[in-house]
Amino acid sequence: MTKKKQQQKEFDEKDRVKHAVHGPGTIAEVTPRIVTIDFDDGRQRRFLANRVELDSHDEPAPTASRKRKAAKKKATTKKKAATTKKAATTKKKAATKKK
Repeated sequence: MTKKKQQQKEFDEKDRVKHAVHGPGTIAEVTPRIVTIDFDDGRQRRFLANRVELDSHDEPAPTASRKRKAAKKKATTKKKAATTKKAATTKKKAATKKK
């Protein structure tokens, strides 16, 4: 059995790409081993260059304010979840003390 080696396209910094799981993004840095991508939702991910599967993407990058809004929304959601969890824990402790 022989495996066919996929021929990976060469991408440069500032190229727009699309990842199957993480969606569209812009290549921030390319080294022989690592590809760093800034995704449109504000996250940055690093991938092994010989393993990552990327497609070219023609859609322009979002403006900085759109990225900030997405990152802020994500942070707010995490904060709300943490607050809810803390409130539930406090309520549970209070109920245990009453007994």
